[in-house]
Amino acid sequence: MIRFGEQTATPWANGGGHTVTLLQHPAHAEPTEVIWRLSVAEIVGSSAFSMFRGLSRWFVPLTDEVEVTVDEQSNRVHPLDALSFDGADRVSTRQHQQTTHNLNIMVRTGAVDLRLRRCTLEPGESLGPRLTPSSARPIGDEYPGELDALVVLDGRLTGASGEVAPWSLVTEPTGCDLAATAPTHVLHVHITLADRGKPSAAHPL
Repeated sequence: MIRFGEQTATPWANGGGHTVTLLQHPAHAEPTEVIWRLSVAEIVGSSAFSMFRGLSRWFVPLTDEVEVTVDEQSNRVHPLDALSFDGADRVSTRQHQQTTHNLNIMVRTGAVDLRLRRCTLEPGESLGPRLTPSSARPIGDEYPGELDALVVLDGRLTGASGEVAPWSLVTEPTGCDLAATAPTHVLHVHITLADRGKPSAAHPL
């Protein structure tokens, strides 16, 4: 379990916000050198994104609608919807609220197979039955660098380990006892390495 509130925020060089890295591979790689990274960014006002050549990106607003311009094409992205773009694109944001929080997923283009699936849990509904166990294994197991995890987008989960607040990462979802205590949206993130013979394709929500 990686709880959002227990992680350290890193300020952006341009002063436009800061980023909390939930998990990445390799663990201590610089942003330009990661194979994949899951993070939550706080954006203050309008801001330009840094370029990350060689990476593919997914942007998910968590709190408010955000207007995202990708190479001069404007996109209105509603909360919990996803927008994908190339890390080398020129990207900027404009939002109705002064400060927004957004989930960012970056993967090395051609190096991984990324699958994303959004689920909705009603109060009292358990997490386990909604998920299909996959071939990915947690970090440090037989295939280091692969991931089968859940990002809590909103709502709240609870279990033997206590409450799980929004924007936290559940790293072993198929073996946990978590249940929703409020209407809750979660994003199932499944990452496998392409060099295991799998196709390096990205699958939208």
